Amino acid sequence: MRATLNNTDILCLLETRVKLDKSPELLAFRFENWNVFCNYDHAENGRIWFLWRNGLDISLCHKSAQSITVKCIFKNVHFLVTGIYGHNDGIARRSLWQDLRNIESRFPDYPWIMGGEFNVTLYSNESSNHELLGTFSSSDMIEFQDLTNDIQLHDHPFFGPTYSWRNKQGDNFLARKLDRVLTNSQWFESFPQSFVEFLAHGPSNHCMALVTLNKEIQLNKPKPFKFFNCWTLHQNFLNTVSNSWLQPCHDNPMKKIFLKLKRHKASLKILNKNYFSDIYARVRSKRDEIKKHQILTFRGVEPIETELDLQRELNSLEETEAMILKQKAKNHWMKEGDKCSKFFYSVIATKNKRDTIRFLVDDQVRRLNSFDDMSNEAINFFKNFLGSSDPEVKVCSTSLLKGLLHPIPSFEDYEGLTKEFTNEEIKEAIFSQGNDKAPGPDGYTHLFFKKAWHVIGDEVIEAIKFFFQE
Repeated sequence: MRATLNNTDILCLLETRVKLDKSPELLAFRFENWNVFCNYDHAENGRIWFLWRNGLDISLCHKSAQSITVKCIFKNVHFLVTGIYGHNDGIARRSLWQDLRNIESRFPDYPWIMGGEFNVTLYSNESSNHELLGTFSSSDMIEFQDLTNDIQLHDHPFFGPTYSWRNKQGDNFLARKLDRVLTNSQWFESFPQSFVEFLAHGPSNHCMALVTLNKEIQLNKPKPFKFFNCWTLHQNFLNTVSNSWLQPCHDNPMKKIFLKLKRHKASLKILNKNYFSDIYARVRSKRDEIKKHQILTFRGVEPIETELDLQRELNSLEETEAMILKQKAKNHWMKEGDKCSKFFYSVIATKNKRDTIRFLVDDQVRRLNSFDDMSNEAINFFKNFLGSSDPEVKVCSTSLLKGLLHPIPSFEDYEGLTKEFTNEEIKEAIFSQGNDKAPGPDGYTHLFFKKAWHVIGDEVIEAIKFFFQE
């Protein structure tokens, strides 16, 4: 019923407990216009039914007692879907882990999504009694973690309850995340708008996972400006800064900095469009060009110098791509020079999905999907929230607050608080900031100020001193 309400095209049913001789009659009655793969030849009573509507291009890849894997085609994209029902015994579950490793080796470049009941948690905090038990990793959990690391699987960001299973026992209530949806790194490259939601349990002990391949976000606002550090590598960067910055602007020092930074964004956007737009496609194109020239070099048609020049151009493009990916991923613990693009693409896609609000639920339990509806709901919520008293917050006495304040012990300490900053101290404070730290509200990183300091530095110092003096 819930599959019909959500207009589902592919359905995976687990633990059906339907005997083989009864299954044709039930499938014909409940799923008249559906196709099905079952695993009765591997498991008693068919632990998994994998169903899909007529008209979909789906073929079987692998079938076992604990999983069914199919190959699908959606908008000319080939991908894998695996329905999983893991055994509740850790030793028996090892065959499932090996099956998944074998599938990954057979289809290493396919986008892959898998979901179902794994019957084991991945982390210790995925159980409602984790505060009582503390942090730990059982042997079953370690084997699951090894699998996800070996074939680079990640949890698909989802909406809904953290725990997917509960025992429904009032006295000894227990809930765990036994059901999940995992993807490989290639998945987000092909389906950046995919969406996962875990629905309420209903009559079952488990939450139903609903996967949407392409859930568009309704937005009507422009993207905010963001400075990419790779722009500083271009030979025209400083000229671009000078030509924009040195145009006259008359106002107080702080307002001048604000206006010049705002005006300069247009020049940087042009620089990005001319030299850095669609850097990923440029890298792929340069790689293809090198392959063609390598063939011509082997034939003696082109000199080796041409290939070496192309390789240097590719190295420069790959360095730029790595800088952009690293900045988008906000991943600071990777070593400099690491160009693991698949890793970065996966981190970026996961971060974007985690940070994206796709809908809100208001007080009337209505789902709000459009940007305008969600923004109005957020504004109204905080309008009602601000200025209202919280009965849970206790009134604090004035004497207690005064006791927290300690007077400045000496005149020298007081003088240090009011002492004017020197130019060197201001510059040192700016240059001590990390290049990849998150930018401010204006979108500029600290590297911009460092690289353009001899052009903009005097005015930056003037604005900071004006702030403290005025």
